[in-house]
Amino acid sequence: MTRRILWWPLLALATPLADCDGTPTVDGGAAEVLVVADVAGMALCGDYLYWTGRSCNDAGTSLGVDLNRMSVDGGATDMLASAYGAYMACDSNYLYFWDGAQQLSRLDLANDTVETLTTARVNMTGSIAVNTNGVFWVDVSGAHTVVDGGVVDIATIAANEGLAADQDHLFFGFHELNGDAGIMAVVVDGSAPTAAWEGQSASAIALSSRDLWWLAQTASGTTSLVKMPRDGGAAVTLIADAGNVFTSYANSLIVDSEHVYWLPTFEEVSRVALDGSGLANVFNGTSVPAPLNHTISGIVGNATSLFVGIDARDIPPNGPTICGGIVRVPK
Repeated sequence: MTRRILWWPLLALATPLADCDGTPTVDGGAAEVLVVADVAGMALCGDYLYWTGRSCNDAGTSLGVDLNRMSVDGGATDMLASAYGAYMACDSNYLYFWDGAQQLSRLDLANDTVETLTTARVNMTGSIAVNTNGVFWVDVSGAHTVVDGGVVDIATIAANEGLAADQDHLFFGFHELNGDAGIMAVVVDGSAPTAAWEGQSASAIALSSRDLWWLAQTASGTTSLVKMPRDGGAAVTLIADAGNVFTSYANSLIVDSEHVYWLPTFEEVSRVALDGSGLANVFNGTSVPAPLNHTISGIVGNATSLFVGIDARDIPPNGPTICGGIVRVPK
């Protein structure tokens, strides 16, 4: 059942959250705070934003993690289900997420009903990916899918957080105890696992129509932005020093038809054209009006906008002392 909760228009918020209103200028456009909330994970499904985050009662006591929904234009927020973590992904019919019982569930986008797909708790240490063959996730033991409620191993190799899928293959970062690291490519039925790229640990992974993109950890502990043709060919480093955020927990790398966007720090979003030109900072969390936190928890985007998730701070046991939210940034 859908539970309706109040969306607080920012101009009407009571103290201290009234100060969350504002339109900081970012890269020539106005960034708009759509909602004040704790945002741990986020997904964009059609015209709606979905996110997980802790909710609080009127006394400020944390009630747990919820799955929520809001139009990309802002407005009312629906609280849909209990959740556990930040991981989620959608196709045209369902949103897949890690639910409050630490099982894999899916939300029917048409009627908001929730179906639990696994019969027991599952571990997740990184992204969820979905195609018409199924839904997939990674943990420290490898990549997995679910069939008739049971977990099926697709690959058994120590996986990092990054995961992406096209119709035929999964791509995920791996790092073994012997030091071998890179990106593993495996057919979705579990056959023909092969190292698509080796050399450094890879975290955030994304796919464009032609290329595989990822953030690779350098020897100095920073990251580099790398791409490689999906049909084979040499990897090309586009940005040698792409920052210091080595995680995909927060959807920290996305690609559209013109640009790739990533988090060089947990307070910034950068972009570069697909050919590596035009490096620019398009969002800085310090421009968000107080008292919003500055720490970015993830980015998603559509044709016209980026949506930047910001997590709350100091939540347990008595609710957030510094609020988070979702900020819409013109592309």
